[in-house]
Formats: sequence, C-alpha cells, structure tokens
Amino acid sequence: MQRLHYTGESLLVPDAVCEAIITFARALAGERVSDVVRIPVMDEAGVVTHASILIGPASQLYTAPAPDASEIDVAPGLVEEILHRAAMLAPSRSSPDAG
Repeated sequence: MQRLHYTGESLLVPDAVCEAIITFARALAGERVSDVVRIPVMDEAGVVTHASILIGPASQLYTAPAPDASEIDVAPGLVEEILHRAAMLAPSRSSPDAG
C-alpha cells in the first residue's frame, strides 16, 4: 500500500493504483486538463471504501510507502483503465519511463 498525499490529507491506496494515479496526473498536467478518478482506499480503521478524486494541473500529489497497511483488492481492469486514460491524453508523456 501507498499513502497518496492529496489536498493536505492522505489516502491509503493499493500500490498499482497509486502508480497509475501518478502517471495519469502527469498526463493531465501535461495537457492542462482535469479529470476525476474513482479508486479503492482503506481508512485508518482498515475499512475499504472508494474515493473520487479530482486530478489536474494544479494537483500536488506525492506518495510514500505504507508498510504497515495490508494490500487491498483492486477491481479487475481498474489500473489498466487509468493507464489507458493517461495514454489517450499524451502518449509520449504517459509512460513511466518518459522523463
């Protein structure tokens, strides 16, 4: 799990989802547009729910490992959908390896 810091708060997010969110955020910022994504999160009591977050050029996101949190299930296709949305915006900027 990763702690995704967003709007002065943080969300516990599965590793793969967190990586996809960062990739999507970079693509959105590159195109100067915003979008909403719905992701699974775990609250501090360990309850799994979903959050809708607005990501755009002004979003200041960062992640940090949450080694004490257990990984949660991710709906099939969610990570791929987020990465696809990123790729549709800016194929050259959405790749994790494209600096």
